[in-house]
Amino acid sequence: MPIGGAALIVGTLVEDVATGGVGIVDDPVTLSAGGGMVTWGWATMFGLGTAAAVS
Repeated sequence: MPIGGAALIVGTLVEDVATGGVGIVDDPVTLSAGGGMVTWGWATMFGLGTAAAVS
């Protein structure tokens, strides 16, 4: 999932460059979603926020 989130973030930035900044309208939503996917993926991979991480 971190790879998918990173791809979403990079794709959003590429879209902004390719459209000359016109694609910036959807950036808050897509960057937030990408960041959430990266965070969730790292937490899932390393057991962060679970009982296993506490013990």
